Amino acid sequence: MTYELIYILNPKLTEEEAEKKSAELKSMVEGKVETIVRDDFWGKKKLAYPIKNHADGYYVLIEFKADTQKVEEIDKDLRPRENVIRFLVTRIDEKMEAARKAAMKRQEERKEEAEKKEKSATTKKEEEKEKKVEDEKIAKEIKDKDKSDLKDLDKKIEEILDEDIA
Repeated sequence: MTYELIYILNPKLTEEEAEKKSAELKSMVEGKVETIVRDDFWGKKKLAYPIKNHADGYYVLIEFKADTQKVEEIDKDLRPRENVIRFLVTRIDEKMEAARKAAMKRQEERKEEAEKKEKSATTKKEEEKEKKVEDEKIAKEIKDKDKSDLKDLDKKIEEILDEDIA
């Protein structure tokens, strides 16, 4: 069976100490279960209501596969720990697990789609910049050509006028 263990560590710990305690508890759980599926340190969060006179705490989630007897052992090992102010072990229903995996897959797909859109928008902007640079280049060439054409025309007019005067 798959289970989730979520626990809250004492907020008086520093972030580093909380991560160390989390690692210790993870190794304790690892020793009792078949496999750890997921381990997330969520950091310091505000509690919905005060627990043992604390307004916040460090949240940690461990998802694991184990039999019921091992879960009871984990429960007994967590109770006397002074830095764990609250914990809860819940069994993950297989339908719920399938739904969560599907939701995670949809979330990944949305993220990839958003990245593609962002990438295509960036590509369009780059293409627009390149086109603008090219247009400016062409405009400059036309301007330069017009200037040279005017200079040639001025020379011809001067030659004609010089001929008429002479």
